[in-house]
Amino acid sequence: MNAGSGVVHTERTPEDIRRSNHIHTVHGFQIWVANALEKEGDPAFFHHSPKTALPSWEEDHVSYRLIAGKAFGETSPVPVHSECFMMEIKSRKAKRISTKGKLNGEIGWCLVKGSVKACGEEISAGNLLYSKQADHCEIEISEGAHLLLFGGKAFEDERKIDWNFVASNEALIRNAKERWKNREMPLVSGDDSYVPYPGT
Repeated sequence: MNAGSGVVHTERTPEDIRRSNHIHTVHGFQIWVANALEKEGDPAFFHHSPKTALPSWEEDHVSYRLIAGKAFGETSPVPVHSECFMMEIKSRKAKRISTKGKLNGEIGWCLVKGSVKACGEEISAGNLLYSKQADHCEIEISEGAHLLLFGGKAFEDERKIDWNFVASNEALIRNAKERWKNREMPLVSGDDSYVPYPGT
């Protein structure tokens, strides 16, 4: 989903699942990326790429899936508007992984399961590793590890954030904030719920 100049979205569990007696667990990550300046005023849009369309491969007991952007010589069909990437890595054995020459820009390792060793330290699940230089990033992942790898080339221009609003200048944020407070943003069809701006 690309928020463009602004979007309202909602996430709901289907009614048949809510009514069932079965335990239903959803485990996921919601990653938002700031738009390039020339895309801030674009209309919002949604794009779906099926799992089967995403580049996936395995090397020496480690599986890789590129979700968005370019990495490891592959390109995802998910539309992005900056030099960014996001991928999933799972290991069946403890392995050393290097990103040298395979990524561009800053890099974050989000540990979903297992642990990693980097710079003489062991980091457990639930933590995030960060490097400003992808070519200098080499880690050892544990057997059964599950990681999300994301990052890219940083924007030269600054971004500002206020609650759920992100933009390159405060005027855009103030405008969006007032539109939200005044309930001028169109809500999701069939859902009239509303989350007030904090403090109002």
